[in-house]
Amino acid sequence: MCLQIQIIKEVLHSLLQSLELLRTNQNTYSPGVFSPRIPNQIVPDILPAAKDIEIAERLLCAYRLSVKDEDRSSEEYVDIWSHNRKYQPTFFTALGNEDPVVLATYLCNMCRHDATHGTVQGYREYLKVKYNPLYRGYISKVTKDKLVLLAEAVGAVGCENPEQGVWGQNFRLPIDQLVDAIESQIELDITPPAIDGGLLKITGSKAQFNERDLNAIFTAWSVTNKLENFSDASILEVGAGAGRVAYWSWRFGIKSYSLIDLAHINVLQGF
Repeated sequence: MCLQIQIIKEVLHSLLQSLELLRTNQNTYSPGVFSPRIPNQIVPDILPAAKDIEIAERLLCAYRLSVKDEDRSSEEYVDIWSHNRKYQPTFFTALGNEDPVVLATYLCNMCRHDATHGTVQGYREYLKVKYNPLYRGYISKVTKDKLVLLAEAVGAVGCENPEQGVWGQNFRLPIDQLVDAIESQIELDITPPAIDGGLLKITGSKAQFNERDLNAIFTAWSVTNKLENFSDASILEVGAGAGRVAYWSWRFGIKSYSLIDLAHINVLQGF
């Protein structure tokens, strides 16, 4: 009953936010630029494969080792991360269950759970994009805009200036055309791995993208461009979210990459 009440509250909040989004869109963006409907979908739930369960078992062992001395810390010490158990209860329950099948099932669809609150999508955002079509459309447009910006950044399409020449045409290019242009320019397949059950993504015939995918691809591309010999580089990232920048850095050729983060977030990154 409490969960149903919480869901109703979230839906009502999303409806109110939609009205604000409509007003913001009218005041901020040219209707001509943001008028196209962007194809999107919430990735269906993924069932864990044997490899997923094996990885989850390894992660559980590592997590147990990392938190075994947690009780020795001062109970008086409180910081911004001390509230994680309050805001990510289902994630800590899955970890505490110590069943690799349960954890693998949870992590395959982490983007619709509280595990990804603050890093990718999370439970509350999942409810908003699922039940609020206006908000879902808005996030899809923001994501398409990130795809356009990536194409412009790597030189796959020309940059637009509203004071000189055309404006808003790049945003109207089909997703597949933008992806093909980017891949041709950087000589790399940018199709994200199919691991994101429950995550809202814009869809082309070849690939699906969330905003975080595109941010990570751009960041990894930028880093490798700044390094003269990135194949021998070692990178340390502190606070790495779900680890997407590390993944795409590896795809670009960086083989030595370390992450420093909270133990339970390391589980997301490891998966």
